[in-house]
Amino acid sequence: MRALAACCLAAAALGGCTPLQWQHPLYGTTRTEADLAACDHAAFQEADRYISSQPYPAFPHVYTLPNGQRVVDPAPQFAYTPYANVSELRSFCMRSKGYELVPVPES
Repeated sequence: MRALAACCLAAAALGGCTPLQWQHPLYGTTRTEADLAACDHAAFQEADRYISSQPYPAFPHVYTLPNGQRVVDPAPQFAYTPYANVSELRSFCMRSKGYELVPVPES
């Protein structure tokens, strides 16, 4: 019963989403495409910079448990992926250029 209620709430929340667009107070949406492309490029460059500073995770890790038993993790996985925050980086870049997310006007 709770799962059904949660699904209904999720569907209602998703159904009520308003489409948004980036808009600059001075330029409107005339320069949005170019600035968004520049911010995408900058976001991916920053994510690539983060990747190059991280150790390569392909080497197996050996752990020793408190009881002395050794455990081998053949391919450790990190919870955070470098490209997980690209949208936050892009959003930060657009906001730093003066853009705001506003609802798309109805036609």
